[in-house]
Amino acid sequence: MVESLPRLLLGSLAGVFVDRWDRRRTMIVADFTRALILLPLLLVQSREWLWLIYVVAFLESVISQFFAPAKGAIIPRLVSEKDLIAANSLNAMSDSLTRLIGPSLGGALLGLLGLASVALFDVASYLISGVLIFLITLPPDPKRDQDKTTKPASKGKNIWSEWLEGLRLVQTDRTLAALFLATALAMLGQGLINVLIVVFVKDVLHGGALQFGWMATAQGVGGLVGGLIIGRVGNRLQPSRLITLGLGTAGFALLAIVNFPSLPLALGLLALMGIPLMGYLVSGQTLMQTKVTDQYRGRVLGAYATTVALLMLVGLALASTLGDALGVVPMMNVAAGLYLLAGVVALVMMPAAKQPVQETARREISSG
Repeated sequence: MVESLPRLLLGSLAGVFVDRWDRRRTMIVADFTRALILLPLLLVQSREWLWLIYVVAFLESVISQFFAPAKGAIIPRLVSEKDLIAANSLNAMSDSLTRLIGPSLGGALLGLLGLASVALFDVASYLISGVLIFLITLPPDPKRDQDKTTKPASKGKNIWSEWLEGLRLVQTDRTLAALFLATALAMLGQGLINVLIVVFVKDVLHGGALQFGWMATAQGVGGLVGGLIIGRVGNRLQPSRLITLGLGTAGFALLAIVNFPSLPLALGLLALMGIPLMGYLVSGQTLMQTKVTDQYRGRVLGAYATTVALLMLVGLALASTLGDALGVVPMMNVAAGLYLLAGVVALVMMPAAKQPVQETARREISSG
């Protein structure tokens, strides 16, 4: 909850500043700042210092709200549009790989050397990241530079209007509106799953921590394979269809896992789910990058992150409130239904066009 709160409060607003600032510099400062924020963890020696861990987690998440949209917005300036799906696939694969390796490495460091070693390793990772980003050379963007010189970028009174412009862009573009609605439904279902999956493994599959770990690994491996596949064939498929396929496949697979409980079946389907779900994640990111001109990307990506966090939190609350009363299987079926509904929304509402928002749309947004 502490890590999710900044996404709810700042995710969308941070995008305004990302669109104002130099994004490469924003990412470098964010990395070095997060490295400094982690240093107080060296003081944690007993449970009496638990409050400090929460403070550090909160502050680190606050800074991350500026890093994430800057990262998403800078990728289209590094590669051509035809290579964007491949670049986003590599980016998603790196995220999946670190999620697989990070917990095991952190657990090993904690067990062998203590919390201080985990904090120092994490500090080093941020410093290395900042140095690598410093070495990036961005091609010039005359349009963005012109906007910076013709539009005031430091008056606080403009923050609200710029934030609203980003939201209006999502409302007025059919593809973006469909993507946000489909993602909202899917994340509501994912919130239910995040609470109920442990109970499902224990009470329905009659497994424990080891079996739960196998399931998480199966999905992670599927995500890595999916990243490789989408990176190679993604350009041959329309992003809207990849999104529909990813959400729909996840819904059907989850229905099978819940209603035909079997650990081997669950492991196989989770691995297969990772492939189309990676297509959904990569295509959604690519659509936002190609449909939105550079000066709006930070705001749209920030609003997307806030949408994910908000609906995920609602799903967590509903699962915690209704899970015991309705039962884990019925609630997991609801989650599967939400994924299927998200796929239908993407299929029906999302057009196949991939062109960026044009100047006429920008004028409509600015005029309200």
